[in-house]
Amino acid sequence: QFVTQLVTQGMSGAQAGGAVPPREGWRFPGSTLISSAVWRKILKEHPALVDLFLDNNPDHIATARQRFSELDSVIKKLGPPPDSLLREVSGATPAQPRPSWWPFSGSTAAAVPPNLQYNDAHALSAEDQRHFFSEGFLHLRDAVPVGLVDDALRHINACIGRGDVDRTIPDPAMVGLPPNHASSPAIIALFSGAGSRLPTAVQDLLGRGNLDAASTRYAQVALRFPSSAVRADEAVKRSAAAKQDGKGWHIDGFEEGGAHSAFALLVGVCLSDTDDNPELLSGNLSVHPGAHWTLQHAIKTAVSTPDGGAAALSQVGGGATRSHDLGPPTVLHMKKGDVVIAHQKLPHRGMANYGPNVRYQIYFRVRHVRHALMREAWLDDLMLPFEGTRAALPQ
Repeated sequence: QFVTQLVTQGMSGAQAGGAVPPREGWRFPGSTLISSAVWRKILKEHPALVDLFLDNNPDHIATARQRFSELDSVIKKLGPPPDSLLREVSGATPAQPRPSWWPFSGSTAAAVPPNLQYNDAHALSAEDQRHFFSEGFLHLRDAVPVGLVDDALRHINACIGRGDVDRTIPDPAMVGLPPNHASSPAIIALFSGAGSRLPTAVQDLLGRGNLDAASTRYAQVALRFPSSAVRADEAVKRSAAAKQDGKGWHIDGFEEGGAHSAFALLVGVCLSDTDDNPELLSGNLSVHPGAHWTLQHAIKTAVSTPDGGAAALSQVGGGATRSHDLGPPTVLHMKKGDVVIAHQKLPHRGMANYGPNVRYQIYFRVRHVRHALMREAWLDDLMLPFEGTRAALPQ
């Protein structure tokens, strides 16, 4: 509404002065002032866009415009935000170039910001590294302090109370938060707040200094509500059946048209216990250990198909049917503050919630700083981005 009002006012003034009708890249008297005002408000409310435009990657910007029609509309009307405004909003000035930890700095690893520094006390063990290599995931107990979890829960519940939720998710049992609330400080602190093991654990896998700091500033809030239409005895039966289903999985980061490998690690933070009743599913995350190796050839074949992989990827990355029965999944029974870290290509599934409580889970999808350079080669070497794991294990 703010954008529409300002743009409409600007268009009216321009047309009254005999300017040409609006079109892609149009300008009118005072448009720079209006453009800056609009962009300043947008960038402050959606800081992820600051990183997007500072990085100035045409492919990333084009993808964002395709996915978010509002962003595309503003760029068409006002053009991209001025560099001076980006520096202002990001806290940089012409005399102070991007910080040394800027994640898109080239082919060499850069130091991470202070809140993501490595902490020896939080390091993964050699057994953790072996388990991640072979099984494709880690379940870390008490990895996030309860105080940070409570802050995140308070923020989420306040949003629910105000009605600030995202109900566009296809699964009717799932509710999320819109991006500006899902990336609030209380949510992001689960990864980078004091006492969180995540910065160190992720760097142990990717290699020290290889964590893309920008990718830790966006999160998915995944709330799975109980099923009220199932009796208790039926819920136990359905839970038992779901635990035997080897085809209900999916892999994040795949899209029609052959897009693949959008990030390196799926990091899930548990905000509510899912281990109260082992016989009853309560929105648990389930995984297929080692199946990232099993499906490696199928994924590469799907991506390499002449049609761009759309049809084949639906079988390995997100379609309604699966050509691979991977057998019964491993159901994770997590407690508040636990974390699961999974290889991007590990098949997994969010189970139904037959319990009495809402399942609260937060997901980060983090990248290696050289993700764009590794993306294609990663299809041949599943451990390519995980320099820390490779260094920790014998040849």
